[in-house]
Amino acid sequence: MKPAREKEDPYDFDTFVTKEKLERGQQGTKSAKLGPRGKKGQGKKEMVVMDLVEEARTGREEEATTSYDAKGGGERSSVVVVIEDEDNKDEDQVTMLLDEVERVVKSESELNDLDSLFAEDEDEGVATPAPSRAAPAEDPKSGGSEKVSSEKKRKRRVTFSDKSELKFYEPDVQPKQEAEKSADAIEWGDEVEFALEGLKCSRSTSVALRSAQQLVVLCSSVTQHGYLRDDPDMRESFLEGAAKTATEGCAQGGPEKSSFAMFSSLILHNLVISSNWRLPERQVAPFLDVLHNLLQSGIKSLEASSTGGQEGECKVVACYKRLKSVSKALTLDKSLPTSCQELALPLMIALLILSRKVKAPETMEDSSEYEEMKARLVDSQILADLIRIIVLCHPKEEEAPRGGGKGNDSDLTGQQFWILNHALKVLGSATFLNGQNVSFIENTKLDDKDGGSKMPSFLLSMVEAQYNSKVVGFRECLHASLSVLLNLTHESKGCCKILSGSTDFSGLARIVSDYHYSKDQERSLSDLVNLVLGLLINMAEKDAESRTKLCSLPMDRFSEHEAVEIKSLDKNFVDFIFVVASLGEQAQGQDLETDAEVTVDMLNSSSRSGQKSICQTYSAILLAFLITDDAVLRKGIARLLPGFTLKPLVDAVKSFLDFLTFANALTEKQGDVLSSLIESLKSS
Repeated sequence: MKPAREKEDPYDFDTFVTKEKLERGQQGTKSAKLGPRGKKGQGKKEMVVMDLVEEARTGREEEATTSYDAKGGGERSSVVVVIEDEDNKDEDQVTMLLDEVERVVKSESELNDLDSLFAEDEDEGVATPAPSRAAPAEDPKSGGSEKVSSEKKRKRRVTFSDKSELKFYEPDVQPKQEAEKSADAIEWGDEVEFALEGLKCSRSTSVALRSAQQLVVLCSSVTQHGYLRDDPDMRESFLEGAAKTATEGCAQGGPEKSSFAMFSSLILHNLVISSNWRLPERQVAPFLDVLHNLLQSGIKSLEASSTGGQEGECKVVACYKRLKSVSKALTLDKSLPTSCQELALPLMIALLILSRKVKAPETMEDSSEYEEMKARLVDSQILADLIRIIVLCHPKEEEAPRGGGKGNDSDLTGQQFWILNHALKVLGSATFLNGQNVSFIENTKLDDKDGGSKMPSFLLSMVEAQYNSKVVGFRECLHASLSVLLNLTHESKGCCKILSGSTDFSGLARIVSDYHYSKDQERSLSDLVNLVLGLLINMAEKDAESRTKLCSLPMDRFSEHEAVEIKSLDKNFVDFIFVVASLGEQAQGQDLETDAEVTVDMLNSSSRSGQKSICQTYSAILLAFLITDDAVLRKGIARLLPGFTLKPLVDAVKSFLDFLTFANALTEKQGDVLSSLIESLKSS
């Protein structure tokens, strides 16, 4: 059996040139045999020319790697073939040979053009030094040693065209994964546009609902979050879809209303929490408008629930199971309660979004968004919505939480206090070092059916009710409530006056007393007592009536413990806070720097010794504000200290001032107040 003949590759350059050489050699041999005079020499010349063609081709391959690209604007080098006619007699024969060389070169160029088809991805415009002209080729047999006179030499130049320049195939294509990712992103974008068009143009509620749910599905997975981060236009499209969905929810009634609101809240959740969208300034107002619609929808459901209306009969669902039924790829905050009313879900998700956007920024890039967000809370009516939610969720009677209907009472209680706690946290973030929002809350007056009091007074009464409550969920809201009051009194003297006129301070003083006399300083009270002392310090600093009330508050009004360490006959709040500050012990031999000085480690630590030192320092500062304008009290406290001076108290205040300066946490206003307090104590 004959072996299979290998198929020739028509694009194999070397095979082509070898074949051409063999054919030319055979023709030269035939010419030599036929030979009239001079034909044998002609064959010899043909062989020389073929060698020159091969030599020219080799030189061109070497120069192709350094020559300019045709698109780069540079001049290409030319490969020069010099034909030396030794006889100088048969000029016609030389001309024929040159024509043959040009034909061979042209055929090579056509083959090289096939390679140029694959060279479109070559880098363009790469500047490289222009190659020098090639030296004339020499006769191989002469060896370059013979010198021929210029008269007997005739030189002809054969220049390769630009198209014949060799180009090597260097693929520059995207990796397969990137290409697939781009294709998936394009397909995803088309699906998003289709869902948006269905939501905007549909006249059918069912079609609009399916389109809204499809938008949620299209922004739920981790891969889609990456698409959102890479495409700002698509983020704006989803925000537009959330706004349209929320508007549809407000226009609908029944179960469709809750479904539209839920889809809108989930779209926003995926945009700002899952994909970490940092809102540009022009998008803050539309974003807050969507949240306002969601909060309004939640407020209506809370009002209906409190009155036992039709919306209050909404079924109780398992939170995560219900949300996962919308999209299995959703990544949700695990802080949601186990179950809640279905109508309350959009409100709860909206509070999660707000708490993320108004919390203190962690990076400089978040600062501008944070300030812009807080500045627009009043105009967008978000603050008014939060106040209304807090009032609705505050139980008038702790044993009868609102939200009757078909659900379990414990489920509805958990939902109610979850909403209250998160609304208070958002309000605390909104009022932190923000005079505009503080002023709005200060001037907000509740309806007559809610007591008719101003909002600061309502918050203070709620704090006292929360501390005395036996309901765990309601008591857990105490920390957030105290944080709001601390921010209000830090920024506004008006809030201090409002609070002073609505309390005798016995409820706040009781928290400090319970912590001081609790066994091993109960940890659950350690954070609360620091907030209470900070609140009392703000009020004692800014309001004279508050100082008067605190100084005259009898101890039996806020403590049932026997204060055997108090030597004074009056046994009022000033005597109690002096004992808490432990200034007498420090002055009699304990090191103030180690036992009373507040450090960064103490603030970050949960140890009892650190918390005790912080409590002692705050108590000392409160005591200093209480006695600074009363000469009689200053002398009475000085008599209780060694040396009959206020130096231990001054040192405690000064150490706290130094700490704030070291921690870079001292504002100019705080520095002036504490420095003035120290000078006032020294002069007495």
